[in-house]
Order: sequence, then C-alpha cells, then structure tokens
Amino acid sequence: MAELDHAPVSTNGSTPHVDEREAELEALRTKPDNVHLFRGYGPLVVGAVLFVLMLILAPSVAPERVVEQPVDGTTTTTTTVEVTP
Repeated sequence: MAELDHAPVSTNGSTPHVDEREAELEALRTKPDNVHLFRGYGPLVVGAVLFVLMLILAPSVAPERVVEQPVDGTTTTTTTVEVTP
C-alpha cells in the first residue's frame, strides 16, 4: 500500500492556515550540524598535545656541573707575567 500524505485537518473539516511564524520557528528548531574539529574539543586536544611535547622536548633537570675545591679550604692562585723583549 502506498503511504498517503495527509494535511492537518481541523475539527470542522477545513485545513488550518499555516502561519509564517511557524515556519520561522521550525527553522530555528532544526539542530545545526557540528562543523567543529573534534566536536568542539579542539582547544583541549591542542593543549594536551602541547603538554606532551613539552614533557618530551624540555629538560626537567638542569645538567650537573662538578666543581672541585681543595679539602683544606685554601685557594691557590698563580700569576704569570709575560715579559716582552
């Protein structure tokens, strides 16, 4: 059986007048397509990627420098004088 498209009918048998405001409201009621990348979570994804890159690329501990000093605490300095003829 073929499906028939029936227009709305009022109780007295006449077809109701379609108000133009109803068409405008119907346009507002339609759900728009989400065109955002990652459904709006793009900034969160970018932040997480930057955080992971920072963990991988940035050093977390400064390089160590070994400084040797004499045990008795005195320092020895030598001065050299260059003599030119």
